[in-house]
Amino acid sequence: MIDLGFGGFLEKFEQHFGSGLTKALLVVIGLAVATLCGSVIWTYLLLPLALMIPDPRSGPAYQVAKLILIVAIFLMITNQLIALFDNWVKRKIRRQMRETLATANEVSNNAQETLRKAHEAYDRAERVQKAAADTLAAADLAMEQALAVAVGKELITQEQADELRALRNAPPNVHWQA
Repeated sequence: MIDLGFGGFLEKFEQHFGSGLTKALLVVIGLAVATLCGSVIWTYLLLPLALMIPDPRSGPAYQVAKLILIVAIFLMITNQLIALFDNWVKRKIRRQMRETLATANEVSNNAQETLRKAHEAYDRAERVQKAAADTLAAADLAMEQALAVAVGKELITQEQADELRALRNAPPNVHWQA
């Protein structure tokens, strides 16, 4: 099928006037094209054949020519309407596919950006966790050294030092006030 660029016009027409008027326009255009084709076929094919018959209004030859003309016009109209409808449907499907592809690309880009941010957040969380573990290890070492010095100078007893170690491993009892 030859594309005369009529599909783009139909899309704009449909966006502006709606699908009902677009269908009506397609029917009118189809009928006009079919009429033009029928006129050409009648003028250059059927009429010369009909004139070759001695009396075109009598006999079965006239009836056959009339039947051929009716069938030809019906087939041309049907063919044009199907071609226009097919072109319109294909354009509509292509437009929907472009819109769907654009939406899918946007969702994919958003997902990739979200994934990138999640990786960054995970990396930051790992660094913070490692720093916190290092700080806790340093605090434990400092506490052990302080307790050892305090026990060595007999500032506290070994039982008190053990009690303080037990408090270190206990969950905090913090009550926040608003």
